[in-house]
Amino acid sequence: ILGEVSTEVSGVADVRPVYAADWSRDGTVSVDDLFLYFADYFGGSGEGGGADFNNSGDTTIDDLFLFFNAWFGGGPP
Repeated sequence: ILGEVSTEVSGVADVRPVYAADWSRDGTVSVDDLFLYFADYFGGSGEGGGADFNNSGDTTIDDLFLFFNAWFGGGPP
């Protein structure tokens, strides 16, 4: 089972670890995440209206390099 019942939110919560570079949220960091991030970065779609990796409110070159850092294993999970 992937979740547990939470009485606080009256629903099921996903308890798998979430890694920042796991852009597809499938539980693994793979080349698919890299291409999905590129699509969001250059297409302006995705969570928050873009690839705002650092949640600053804007998608900038900093987001791209922070994602690379996390994807190559240098960033926090």
